[in-house]
Amino acid sequence: MGKEKLEMNNYIFAQGLCFYKVFCVFVVGSVLGDIIETVFCYLKYKKRLSRSSFVYGHLSVIWGFAFVIATVLFYHMKSAGFISVFLVGTVLGGAYEYLCSFMAEKCLGVKFWDYSKFAHNLSGRINLEYCFGWGAATTIWIKCIFPILEKGIEGIPFVAGTILCNIMLVLLCIDALISYVAIRRYRIRNDKNYVENEFWSSFDRRFSNQRMERIFPHMKICTDDEMINNFNASELTKQKVSC
Repeated sequence: MGKEKLEMNNYIFAQGLCFYKVFCVFVVGSVLGDIIETVFCYLKYKKRLSRSSFVYGHLSVIWGFAFVIATVLFYHMKSAGFISVFLVGTVLGGAYEYLCSFMAEKCLGVKFWDYSKFAHNLSGRINLEYCFGWGAATTIWIKCIFPILEKGIEGIPFVAGTILCNIMLVLLCIDALISYVAIRRYRIRNDKNYVENEFWSSFDRRFSNQRMERIFPHMKICTDDEMINNFNASELTKQKVSC
């Protein structure tokens, strides 16, 4: 058994663009994204605000998936120039953020951000300034951070890396499920006719409105009218662009 484990450790962990490397990129990107947004909000609002996507831990899923998409896209294009990476990151970053906003409203019935008061915004989901921010983040990630990170990931012992990633994957799936239910319950509690029982009462006490608003300080509940109007506005925008 010991000999077999030693032989397995001689393999390179997460070699190439495999699942474990992509997963590690997601985790590191999620943590890094949470740190970036926390610092940004502190500089802007002069107070520390939670920017996590989950009820447990400090992970920004939107940033995590964004770095995964950038890594997969540019993995075999490592010689791409800075300008090319920046422009692609700007366009795809804006499209990605728009899609995330749209899906949050349709699947969860909430808004995590609203850029309606920003200049050059599109349906309040994205704005030009932050699109450029996505371009800059993509460029720094691809050209500076990921090459160093990749070497670090591949330097992890094979067995230890495999076990650690599997454990983290299970924990993240549980965290994501609990977070999804907690957000849905937060929205449902605003309906005076919602059904209660012993289980949900206990769940609601653990994830009270105060706690949810502390974890997701910019989250707003979408009314049915808002969701319909936003959908119609999105369709109208598509029609104008296609014309």
